[in-house]
Amino acid sequence: MSGIKLKDFLEYQFLSKLQLSPDGEKAAFVVSKQDEKANDYLADIYLADLPGSSIKQLTHTGKEHDFVWDGNDTLLFASRRCEEDEPQRFYQKTCFYRLPLSGGEAQRAFEVPYDVKAIRPCGDGVHYAMAVRIDHSKLDPHTHSEEECEDAEDYILLEEMPFATNGEGYTSRVRMALALYDATTGSTRLLTEPLFMLGTFEWAGREIVYTGHAYTKVRQKTGGLYAYDVATQKTRTLVEDGKLALYHIGVLGEQVAFTASDLARYGSASGQDFYTVPLAGGTAQKVLDYELVPGTSPITDSTYGGGRVFVCAQNRIHYTVLDRFCSHICTRDASGALCDDFEFNGGIQMLDTCAGITVFVGMAVNGLQELYLLKDGRAVCISRFNSPLLARRTIQPVHYEPFENRAGQQIDGWVLQPAGYVPGKKYPGILEIHGGPKAAYGEVFFHEMQVLAAQGYFVFFCNPRGSDARGAAFADVRGKYGTIDYEDLMDFTDHILARYPDIDTSRVGVTGGSYGGIMTNWIIGHTHRFAAAVSCRSVANFVSDFGQSEISYNDDLAPNSAPWQAPDLLWKESPIAYLKDCATPTLLMHSTDDHTCCVEQTKEIFTALTLLGVPTRACLFKGENHELSRSGKPRHRVRRLKELVQWMAEWLQADASSAPADKADT
Repeated sequence: MSGIKLKDFLEYQFLSKLQLSPDGEKAAFVVSKQDEKANDYLADIYLADLPGSSIKQLTHTGKEHDFVWDGNDTLLFASRRCEEDEPQRFYQKTCFYRLPLSGGEAQRAFEVPYDVKAIRPCGDGVHYAMAVRIDHSKLDPHTHSEEECEDAEDYILLEEMPFATNGEGYTSRVRMALALYDATTGSTRLLTEPLFMLGTFEWAGREIVYTGHAYTKVRQKTGGLYAYDVATQKTRTLVEDGKLALYHIGVLGEQVAFTASDLARYGSASGQDFYTVPLAGGTAQKVLDYELVPGTSPITDSTYGGGRVFVCAQNRIHYTVLDRFCSHICTRDASGALCDDFEFNGGIQMLDTCAGITVFVGMAVNGLQELYLLKDGRAVCISRFNSPLLARRTIQPVHYEPFENRAGQQIDGWVLQPAGYVPGKKYPGILEIHGGPKAAYGEVFFHEMQVLAAQGYFVFFCNPRGSDARGAAFADVRGKYGTIDYEDLMDFTDHILARYPDIDTSRVGVTGGSYGGIMTNWIIGHTHRFAAAVSCRSVANFVSDFGQSEISYNDDLAPNSAPWQAPDLLWKESPIAYLKDCATPTLLMHSTDDHTCCVEQTKEIFTALTLLGVPTRACLFKGENHELSRSGKPRHRVRRLKELVQWMAEWLQADASSAPADKADT
């Protein structure tokens, strides 16, 4: 059998939006597939009958990316199935369909005059809570002519920070609002003030509880928790805005459970503590100091779409979490006490639980996504979406290779050996660096790495200081970029080269994206040990990056680090400052619509390397954003990986005896 081929990922099936029916007897979920010809993703809803674990496809249009249960035997979803469902130019409209599981076609249920991003039935068959996207910078087509609306589209007004959002473009004065649809009148009301940004929301029996933050100029990381009473049409504040950054919420009887952080000590490296507050009102109580981050899992390039990761059911809190490099489903009561801890050898992307039934979507070691039923403390795989394809391929196993860093901490690392590995034969190697930095590798399937291993490379990767799943202190590298993280990466490389003498030290490459791209840029300016580099969606200059991206103005690279406060620190941590002696052939890749790490950063480093005479090439992807390698258009994802593979082959597969000797770290 052959190893993983570059275009195999076009056949992968991605699972998302997993939800149990209210009685827990059925699980519905979305399966997405890539269509290379259409250069898009097709998505349909599937159903698993849990007593028999049989699975069937419910929709076949390729247009259903989300849904909710509307009772035990009906699904409700947004779709555009006919011309009538399309909104007129400059107007907004979302059409919903109901699909009875008893049989028959989906029937048009209702429409709302907004762009709906999420919906929750309120349980009475009448009211539906919604998150709707509203662009307050647009002219109202009800009060302005089509010509005026068209003319206004030629201008972009920046009136607040952030003024852009990755995946959405320029978003100054764009808000997510909470709305309520009434089926008896067919009307939809907005429940939040115009400049309020909705976070998340849940139905709480008679009220809608939700998080969010109102702002006019600068969006803060903190938010408030609120409850809207559908009967009285009044809103109450449960947690005041300005004190906590709020993340997940759920309802435990007469209490609201939520995770939050005051960000005081570790900023964005903080964990998420557990709180409860009475639904009737009162003081929020912290019930658990928590160093980890609920909802996390090992990073991979082989998922698409998300799902629930924090669920309150049976008077318990159930959530997924990454601890070191294994996924867990943890269960806690309202006091924060741990009731159950299920460890899964791999990654869990989402879960749901109801009526004593728990299901999740996970990736076992060396496997792609499948649907699992948690039964008697063990995971039972009940689907075969991706296993037939993998059965036709040789998957390179992950070898755990930890080492002790200079601080005496064990750093988790791994190696994939090249396909057909013959001991005693020399092979090139590639160091992969994850993004974040607060993210973490695990032992899950990673398409890019499997492709490289299949083409004859040792591939090695680790979780250096700054990574997730080890607590806030471990993750905190604010003001330390290029120091302790760089140490760990270089020491890990030394460790692997010593453990695997068949890696040709003159043919070792390095690659990474986002923070991994930043570190790749840093590495080529501090050592000549790598014969090739591929830097993706990176930052080169933290001085010029300030104010460009959606995160640069409050990314707490270091406390009080605006250019007028700490220009020397920003420059000190900028990779471009150290490129004078760079000699590493470097490929740069970036998306033109990336608002997390802006494309101008790649232009800067490309210019620098070109003027310095370093072999370099930049490939920019039109219309793509920061998520290119994970959810970009299929043909663009193919081209990106081809560029990487070809660059590494050019510089690592050929004789590299003329590569420059290593220089001392600086």
